[in-house]
Amino acid sequence: MVDSKDAAQILVYAAKVGAGESGTLQESPEKEAAALSVSDIDKNGEINSTDAAYILTYAAMAGSGKDADWDAIVAGA
Repeated sequence: MVDSKDAAQILVYAAKVGAGESGTLQESPEKEAAALSVSDIDKNGEINSTDAAYILTYAAMAGSGKDADWDAIVAGA
């Protein structure tokens, strides 16, 4: 399930990376690559606040019973 916690985690990650620190999304290295891949919502090669905004949009749509579609969310940005 995608929710606001995921967006918060992305924001913390992006802030750390932006400050030159090491950012991680998962504790295990095996899961890190997958987490990084799915966190880049717009597939531009960066994980940043824009990706967090897409996640929040998705969570809000799904939570309100609307059809949440990643491609439509990114295209409508």
